[in-house]
Amino acid sequence: MSRIPEVGRLRGKTRSGRLRLWDGLLALRFADLVEDGVLEVGVGERPDTLRELAAALGRAPTAIELHPRRVASAQAETAFEIIEGNALQPPTGAARYGLVRCANVLRQYPVSELQRAHAALLAHTTAEGVVLEGSCDAGGNVGCFHVLQRSGGGSPRAALVFFSSFAR
Repeated sequence: MSRIPEVGRLRGKTRSGRLRLWDGLLALRFADLVEDGVLEVGVGERPDTLRELAAALGRAPTAIELHPRRVASAQAETAFEIIEGNALQPPTGAARYGLVRCANVLRQYPVSELQRAHAALLAHTTAEGVVLEGSCDAGGNVGCFHVLQRSGGGSPRAALVFFSSFAR
């Protein structure tokens, strides 16, 4: 990526319950992929949404976080594997995941960088794995995400999902 935000300027203020609609969909629709592991991109100031994801899936996800302070805090508060690193860089280890979720992260990047960012996220998946990348409002009531899957040279975009709790 040509534009990586400075570590000290990351946002990451996800509140508890914000990703509940995503969690429900993951548990229902992508249960088979979850067996190959789940990578959460970004932890935020607190690992609340990571804990909620684990509860919804019935298994511990792995997270990758760019900010060393957030990594240390999440490691102190949870027993999950928290990797310090940048998910938009090529993976350094052999681990690949059935599902990669990148929620409310790439919206700080210019649209011109999305194709490269999506390719970078797909590099963290197994051959059959899926990336869910998108954004939602502060309460998690409305949002959308791309469903990305590796393809034979074509666009990796398999679907675009819009969601709402219809609460507002």
